[in-house]
Amino acid sequence: MAKAQIYTVAKSILEMLESEALASHQVQKLKNPVARIYQMLEAVEQKIDSGDVELTDLMMKMFDAIFEADDLVDEAATDVAASKVRCGSICGKGITVGWRMRSEINMICEKLNQFPELPTEISSIISDLNNQSNPLPEQKPFLNVEISDWGDVIFGREGDRHRVVNALLDTSNLKDDISVVAIVGREGLGKTTVAKLVYNDDGVQYHFDLILWIHVGDAFDVREIISSIIISCSASTIQTIDGLGLDQLMSLLKSGLGKKLFLLVLDDVWNEDLEIWLSLKRSLTVGARGSRILVTTRSAEVAKIMQAIYTENLPALTSGNSWSLFKSIAFGWRELPEHLVYRARKICEYCRGIPLVIRSVASLFHLKNEDELEDICTSLEDHLLPAVDENTNILAVLKISYNHLPSPLKPCFAYLSLFPRGFIFDILDVASLWQAQGFLQPAAPD
Repeated sequence: MAKAQIYTVAKSILEMLESEALASHQVQKLKNPVARIYQMLEAVEQKIDSGDVELTDLMMKMFDAIFEADDLVDEAATDVAASKVRCGSICGKGITVGWRMRSEINMICEKLNQFPELPTEISSIISDLNNQSNPLPEQKPFLNVEISDWGDVIFGREGDRHRVVNALLDTSNLKDDISVVAIVGREGLGKTTVAKLVYNDDGVQYHFDLILWIHVGDAFDVREIISSIIISCSASTIQTIDGLGLDQLMSLLKSGLGKKLFLLVLDDVWNEDLEIWLSLKRSLTVGARGSRILVTTRSAEVAKIMQAIYTENLPALTSGNSWSLFKSIAFGWRELPEHLVYRARKICEYCRGIPLVIRSVASLFHLKNEDELEDICTSLEDHLLPAVDENTNILAVLKISYNHLPSPLKPCFAYLSLFPRGFIFDILDVASLWQAQGFLQPAAPD
């Protein structure tokens, strides 16, 4: 995220220094050294995430200097605005710059100017790195185009959906008031996707009086889960229930779930503590007999602790379904030369049937011409995907797509890491935050 930020901040500084308000301000002394660093960042964009220690150290020094420059330019802009308010216009040919600010400008200029030889140094580092790996081809400018909703593209999960639905609707074994059905599988296999298919199934919607979805995550907080259920099935808000005692919460829970046949989806559960689970289960017995909890988890131990009456161990996609998913995202209905299709199919095999990896890799092919596809295939075949196996960390593979994003989009994506896992946000609110951070780029004129 640091590289994406420094790139954006450097560009923002240059834009502010181009403004009329700061045209005659002494802070203009920062312009040339900041511009030089900005140009260097553009030159090494594909290499900054290489893991090279020397290059990382240079980046951290740039990071510190650029952010100090950004703070100073912001302060100068604020001083100019305050002067304009006092005088009705900018006083004279410029405002008086105090000793402290002059001192800081000179100090930051010295920091920025300690990098005059960096282009040569970085070129040497890049040359060494190029001898070890072949980078992905240069990213073309971001196009403002409509693309299909890849989230709706699902292959090979109908059988899983059918088996989970049957387990939920089976009334032949009602030993407990509430029973658990679990979907288990490694990250990226599509546990949440299958749970959503089940959630929206017509038979499930008809069978249950009430269907609730709660994202749990790492912290299995019984009070938080109960509060979320109350909010979902009543007119209560987090403000109205915050601070209530457990007895009051249980009364609201009974009011919301009492005598109703409900399905509660608990997504992404990690808790393996039996006592914590039993505490929640006892709280949920207020519903009608035959109510169900559908759990998605990476851990088979979770399903065991919850005494699931049925566990769907999610497999990887078959070769045929993997290719169907890859092809729909990468090429749509385009006809491609046979040799490119062959290479793409081999790359798809490297994805090991993991839908999240398939989507990530296939997205690199989207909207690319044949020459670009050749370059991408070569890079992926030789240096990136052969190492993918059943033990590969999915995040390492997803980083391929992140590294290939256009520079203006990287800070936007990285900014989302500030939100808690499972947090539901409004995209317009996030866009406003992006804009406030200076991440958004104006659309290119037609």
